[in-house]
Amino acid sequence: MREPRDAAAELQTLMTERAGLSFEGTRGRWLREALARHGGRLASPAARDVLVRLRAGEPEAFAGLCDLATVQESFFFRERRALDLVRDEVLPSLGANPVRVWSAGCAGGEEPYTLAMLLTEAGFAGRFTVLGTDLSPKAVATARRAIYSAWSLRGVDEAAVEAGFTCTAGGYEVRPRFRAPVSLRVHNLLDPSPPPGAPFDLVLCRNVLIYLTPAAAQRAIQRCAAALRVGGWLLTGVSDPLPDVPGLEAVVTDHGVAYRRVEAREAAPVRTTPTPTPSPAAETEPAPAVRRARQPVAPRPAVVRERRTDVHAAGLAEAEEALLRARPAEAERLARLALADRAARRVAHHVLVRALADDGRLAEALQAAEAAVSELPDAPELRGVQAVLLLEAGRAAEAAVAARQAAYLDPEQPLAHVALARALSMLGDEAGARRARRNGHLALAPEVPR
Repeated sequence: MREPRDAAAELQTLMTERAGLSFEGTRGRWLREALARHGGRLASPAARDVLVRLRAGEPEAFAGLCDLATVQESFFFRERRALDLVRDEVLPSLGANPVRVWSAGCAGGEEPYTLAMLLTEAGFAGRFTVLGTDLSPKAVATARRAIYSAWSLRGVDEAAVEAGFTCTAGGYEVRPRFRAPVSLRVHNLLDPSPPPGAPFDLVLCRNVLIYLTPAAAQRAIQRCAAALRVGGWLLTGVSDPLPDVPGLEAVVTDHGVAYRRVEAREAAPVRTTPTPTPSPAAETEPAPAVRRARQPVAPRPAVVRERRTDVHAAGLAEAEEALLRARPAEAERLARLALADRAARRVAHHVLVRALADDGRLAEALQAAEAAVSELPDAPELRGVQAVLLLEAGRAAEAAVAARQAAYLDPEQPLAHVALARALSMLGDEAGARRARRNGHLALAPEVPR
């Protein structure tokens, strides 16, 4: 067989098929650069050898590519609002039974060990287990080593560092009492079989789904939901795609929105054409005060590309990379600088909102989103992320309006339909929610593997 001139393109296709990873924008550039470091030129014998081994089904070749293609950076006590939700809402609901937790996409292990510290402090010592999984064998090996640099502990107060770690020549080592209840293994979120330990009381899949295609993200959420016991909880990241899975119920708390598994209801059949019947809420609400874009933009993934001046193009690329590498403060700084360039403002607004949300500053993220949509009312991706943030804040009626506006501007944007479905469900309009879900499935349909 004749080899492609661009080996990276085929490797990206293989990774998307097997792991659901999206390589749009900067993610594709990362893989190209990683392959260049790993195998020289992309058309080199080394790169072609990776392709041959992957086609032959060698697990070592796939594992090596997973190490190259995934972001393996996180930090301890990330998104404290979510951790407060676990402490104040989830754990009190679980009773005295042993608690089983799954940290899906755990990167270098910071989240599983954070959860072990949190559960111990909450009085669950000796009666909980935490499973951490990741697609990358290298990340899992790092987690098993359990020694971290100061960068992984950024923002952690001195008392928590003292309680959770011992200082060694190699860095900060997690104390044995927090390592003992944690197990770690390699796992692909698209695998149909759940990892050992299911069903779980709590599954955290935070800041993972953003790296997947929209269709793969919903498949991964389905896998996570299936691994929950009835009454179990699922937490996703603020910037992650919204769950759209039968049997998951949104629970609004003072710390944000979580999802709880209820008895699965019969799923509505997926239609082949959108239903034209408006929901009752749509009949009573005024039409969105926006006009339809002549050529709707369907951003995949959420960070939208547009023409930028050379002055800020590099800075925005760095901001997007910082965002994906769990450096929200750096992303915020670079995005604010890019706002000075009118040609870059649309992307800069989007990155800024995401950075504030990822940093746990929901109120500021909502203010930034409101400013962004006020300046750029025809940008569907900005209205979509505004709808998600409003849902996170428990403002379902406002979220429904923002989601409708996003769907009006871009009917092919899955996020808009899923956000609308979630908002209508929270408002008690189950018929409207079903219609929005059907339209969301239609938007995803071209990407669903056949």
